[in-house]
Amino acid sequence: MRISYLVLAAALSTGVAQSQTGRWMIDTLPGVDEVQLTLHRADSTNSHSVGFSRFRGLTRAQMDSSTGQTLRFEIVHEAGILNCEGYFKSGNGAGAFTFAANPSFVAEMHSLGYNGLTADQIFSMAMFDIGPKYVRELKNLGYQPTADELFALKIHGATTDFIKQVKDLGYRPTLDELVSMRIHGVTVEFIRDLKALGYRPTIDQLVSLRIHGADTEFVKQIKDLGYGPTIDELVSMRIHGVTPDYIHDLRSHGMKNLSIDQLVSLKIHGISD
Repeated sequence: MRISYLVLAAALSTGVAQSQTGRWMIDTLPGVDEVQLTLHRADSTNSHSVGFSRFRGLTRAQMDSSTGQTLRFEIVHEAGILNCEGYFKSGNGAGAFTFAANPSFVAEMHSLGYNGLTADQIFSMAMFDIGPKYVRELKNLGYQPTADELFALKIHGATTDFIKQVKDLGYRPTLDELVSMRIHGVTVEFIRDLKALGYRPTIDQLVSLRIHGADTEFVKQIKDLGYGPTIDELVSMRIHGVTPDYIHDLRSHGMKNLSIDQLVSLKIHGISD
C-alpha cells in the first residue's frame, strides 16, 4: 500500500475539510480477485488493493474489453460510496470520482464515541476500511483508540487477527507498542521462533532485536557456536558487528573460549578485522 502519509497526517491534524472529488486509476492484479485503486485529490494520493466484490455496476468483461468503453460504477465502502465515471480498456481504466459519505456510518461511529469526524477523516476511513466492525473488534480486545490511533493501526497493518495472536502468546501490548511492532516487522512467527529457542523477550526487546537485525537465524548460529546469549547481548553483538564469521575468524587465530563481552570489546577495538 502506498500513501502520502504526511499529507494525510496534516489533513487529520488540522481537521480541514477538502473537496471529496478527484481522479481514479485502476490496474488489474493478475491471479487475484482484486484491483489496484489509486485516488488523486487536490493535495493527496493513495493507492491500495480493493476486492472486486466492492464494485457495483462494473463487470470484469467490461473492464477487459479490448475495444474500450466509458463506464459508470460505484465502489462501496462501509464509510461511503465512490461514484466513478471513466474509461476502461484491456483491464485498466481512469476517470473522475465523487465520494458520498454514508450517513448511517457517521451516526454509528458517533455512538461508538467518535464525534465530529471531518469530511477528510470519513473519506480516509473509507480508504482504510475503518469502521464500526473494526472498532468493536478492538473494543472486545480491550482497546478504545482515538481516530488518529485507528489510522495508525490500519496504516501499519495492526489487524485484529495480529493483535489476538500476540495476546494469545501472553503479551498485553499498548496501542503504541502494536504500531511499533508492525513498523519494525515483529511478526507472530518471529515471537514463536524465539520462544522455541528459549527466549521470552519483552515487546521493547522484540522491537530492538528487529531494529538491529538480530533474526532467529543469527540467534541459532550464535547458539550453535556454544553461546547462550541474553537478548541484550544479542542486540549488542549486532550493534557492534560481531557475526558468526567474526567468531570463526578469531578462533582460527587461536582466540577461543571468549565471552560475548570479550567478543564485543575486541570488535569495538578493531581486533582481527
